[in-house]
Amino acid sequence: MHVNLHHNIWSFVIPPVQTTEVNRYICYSKSLEDIGESYITKLLTEPDPIVKPHHVDAGLCLEPLHEDATWDCQRGLACKGDAVEFSVTDNFQSNDKPFYVLPKDVSSKIGGNGKKYFLIVQMHIYEPLTEPASPANITLTFKKRPTKYNYQKFLLCNGGFVPANKPNGFFTHVGCEWKRPKVIAFHYYAHTHVHGVFAEGFLIRNNTWTYLGGQKTRERHKVWFDVVNGPVEIQPGDILASRCLFINNEDKAIDLKSEDTCIFQLSIGYDVQYQEYFARPPGCISNSPDFTFCSNEKTAALCDR
Repeated sequence: MHVNLHHNIWSFVIPPVQTTEVNRYICYSKSLEDIGESYITKLLTEPDPIVKPHHVDAGLCLEPLHEDATWDCQRGLACKGDAVEFSVTDNFQSNDKPFYVLPKDVSSKIGGNGKKYFLIVQMHIYEPLTEPASPANITLTFKKRPTKYNYQKFLLCNGGFVPANKPNGFFTHVGCEWKRPKVIAFHYYAHTHVHGVFAEGFLIRNNTWTYLGGQKTRERHKVWFDVVNGPVEIQPGDILASRCLFINNEDKAIDLKSEDTCIFQLSIGYDVQYQEYFARPPGCISNSPDFTFCSNEKTAALCDR
């Protein structure tokens, strides 16, 4: 571990891991006590070229399942207390790899008020690691003064399944009403696994939709994208919606929990006075194929999209 307080930089190497199985999720937590009260503004993830993790998901946690340890997190929660998912990095060949930078008015606070925060990292490793190896290096950049907004994420994702025999494509839909204080949305991230090819998101207000952004989920040239015409304000009563396009050439359904996924994630900033509403990442889950834009009154504005 290296801490350069003069330049407000904190970095470390994730301890070596080993697994004999395919498609494993491994978690690691590291105390941030050395930094003290600080405001995280940047995160750099440098994956090991031999390990080649599918994704590295870094965040902040007040009460991890294990402290300063590595464990198998294939099942169960990695964080029991307050949590902030800081960044997902899953396309290590992208042009902006692997740096995630918050806007100048947004940061993620750690420390203060006697609270001990941990950096928590989830690594999705597809192939077995017969020899111990470190999956990645992590570097945080921080400042010592608060910003106007605190950072959090908002996740839209699917449960349910993609029906069998959909070679021409099948859209899964997600939609929920925003019931928290107003926030700004400034970045988005789109993600699927094997069968997904595209994801996009929308905001609906007064039966009028606004496009937040969309990307092919394979061979993207970047990981995070600016919200279209953003930052965009999200107000109580707004509807947030997303959809993913899947190609299923198989004679069986695709389970969206264990076999694939549809994710459209927003990076949001909220006023510090509303911390209680954002202690953990809010989210929206809709089950496919039962939920569609046309079957729900709140998302009807997108029915003909």
